[in-house]
Amino acid sequence: MNNNCLNHHLNKDCDDLPKVKFIYCMGMTGPTGPAGPASGSTGPTGPTGPSGSTSGFNTYMMATNNTKQTYSSASPFSFNNTTLANNITYSNGTFTINNAGQYLFSWASVIKNERPTDILSIGLYNLSPNNSYINYSNTGNTISNNQATFLSGVAIVNATAGSTYQLRNASSNSILIVPNNQMSSTLTIIRIN
Repeated sequence: MNNNCLNHHLNKDCDDLPKVKFIYCMGMTGPTGPAGPASGSTGPTGPTGPSGSTSGFNTYMMATNNTKQTYSSASPFSFNNTTLANNITYSNGTFTINNAGQYLFSWASVIKNERPTDILSIGLYNLSPNNSYINYSNTGNTISNNQATFLSGVAIVNATAGSTYQLRNASSNSILIVPNNQMSSTLTIIRIN
């Protein structure tokens, strides 16, 4: 198309030109091209993250007693073996948690009633900071004088650093712990969070 015709066409004076029809045809899809590179180059190393806790979950204690001992009401149990211990300390019936976290306390004892028939109970006591019982396990039924029974219990505790705990005779009567196949009482403490 020359410039004159183009000018005529733009001015719509080119009626004498033949009309052209465009037909578009689509062929079959061609073969897939070769794959590109498997991966790009490695990016730069990211910054180092913050240091984790050095205490972690490596905090535990297992205390046992293999002797006969009598405890009056509200007296803490004592333990004569605390060899399995890390980040928890023990002294005279009191356990100290050195690192804050959630802890599982599990206890068991063979106890004998030394007074008139009564329901006997053992309790986990938070000496500090709260000065109160956290959980109990009891016989449910009354235990006659000189009758022995087995008690066990568990508690999960949100412990602050430096908090202290005791396993106590929570009964109104005195109780005697007695060895049963070597152990009269055990207390296990494990950090779980």
